[in-house]
Amino acid sequence: PDNVSWDGQYYDAPHFFFKEFLRTGDVRWFDVFEAHSRNMMDVLTGHFGAGNANTGACRYNPARDHVKLDEGNLYLSSETNHHKNQGLFERYYLCGDERSLEVALETVTWAATNYPNDYRSPGQIRGPAHYCHMMMEAYKFLKQPAYLTKVANTVNYHVDYFNNNTKNLGVFSQFDWMGSLFNEAVVDYYEVQPTVKVATFLKDLSDR
Repeated sequence: PDNVSWDGQYYDAPHFFFKEFLRTGDVRWFDVFEAHSRNMMDVLTGHFGAGNANTGACRYNPARDHVKLDEGNLYLSSETNHHKNQGLFERYYLCGDERSLEVALETVTWAATNYPNDYRSPGQIRGPAHYCHMMMEAYKFLKQPAYLTKVANTVNYHVDYFNNNTKNLGVFSQFDWMGSLFNEAVVDYYEVQPTVKVATFLKDLSDR
């Protein structure tokens, strides 16, 4: 009860609820998905107008006891460590909410502007993971190859990093919570654009 780190924009809680609704058919999951995705759309994403550097950024206000660090102040993140948009796209797909689509695309524009080619941060692998998810959602909706290229650049950079560091699992491990987020993003990419290199990477992790 003292830690709501998975709430709202933190790792896209609406996406969890969406998947549970599809998995179970229980409309209570839809209700909580609808409420949380609306909050994510209207409150937890930066809305400062076109041309503002914080439009589309992750904007959250965690509980005062959040991991014993935050004091409850508003925070605008310059990273994608907590920034995902799957729940926003899913709100559009499931509810037809065009505002949700507009905000989802704002998050894509923000991420693509701040990290135009790829996202390189092996020490905080959740950032590249969420970046890849955002670009993949944009690619799946818009079918513009540039978004898939951004994901490919990011995934291949981190796979090379893994391979060039004596295959040290580190944060890439599926037993590391950040690593599990990255593995999910790599699988998402692999299902659209399979390569032997990425398949070998996933197999190396699974075999360990």
